Amino acid sequence: MEEARRVIKRDGPIVVVDNAGDDEFCGLFDRDISSDAEWWEARGFACQILNTAFKFDSLESAQKLLSLYWHYNGRRKGSELKMEIEYKVAIYVEA
Repeated sequence: MEEARRVIKRDGPIVVVDNAGDDEFCGLFDRDISSDAEWWEARGFACQILNTAFKFDSLESAQKLLSLYWHYNGRRKGSELKMEIEYKVAIYVEA
């Protein structure tokens, strides 16, 4: 946080965008990839959730994106590819 404050224009906002969790996207992985809202809020950030989705043209496109995530986070047993996957985005803004 010190480095972020050092390089941001004086009185400029710090905005962090991350996985909110509790959605289909985060449920695809063995490892929890959601952000820690309590950590950010304890440091003076307010959180807003944006409900969105990954929408793919094909299952092959979904496989290309998700395989990168599965490589680093493991694929949860029984998870399936879909053309649309619910995704919640956490937007943390320094209050």
